[in-house]
Amino acid sequence: ELFLRGQWHHYRYNKAENQEARDCFTRALEQAPAYAHASAGLALALTHAGNVGWGDREVLHDEALMHARNAVRTDARDPLGQLALGLVLQNSGFPPAEAAEPLTEAIRLDPSYAGAHANLGMVYNFMNRPDDALPQIELALRLSPHDPRRFIWLPVLIVSHYLSGRYKEALAAAQETLRLKPDFPVPLRHLLATLGQL
Repeated sequence: ELFLRGQWHHYRYNKAENQEARDCFTRALEQAPAYAHASAGLALALTHAGNVGWGDREVLHDEALMHARNAVRTDARDPLGQLALGLVLQNSGFPPAEAAEPLTEAIRLDPSYAGAHANLGMVYNFMNRPDDALPQIELALRLSPHDPRRFIWLPVLIVSHYLSGRYKEALAAAQETLRLKPDFPVPLRHLLATLGQL
């Protein structure tokens, strides 16, 4: 129950709800230290907080990495743990190839795992492989068309189009992202870069 409450708070994507989510995941781990889902959830919430500046980025990412590794160590067959590890690695300055490994494993464990496909697409963009990224993000968006993380995933689509020189498609994806979450700065940066190219 605490894990599910934590997920609900996490998907609100604001500072107060992020702290509520972290509190829920922490309480779940106090009651069940070997609960891989709770470790993974806490890692994801901490990473998001670090990415958007709701605390010391380095401290938050270090703590997230500890919890993500704990999730995988506790249950290597849990796709959520593999997703968390891949996402933390991609946001903490590790080589993209290292982040790709757990994301690929998450997809092997659950081929319909939209979040893993979206994040693997992001990693492929970091590796300057937009043609590999595009089918991953398109599949993620088809698998979960109303996902609360859609505004986070669409920048993968933007960057894939941008890196391939498809600036009109990149612009349309950036505009859609900003309609979903106007206060999210990532698509605004991509929008400006795309307009510059156009």
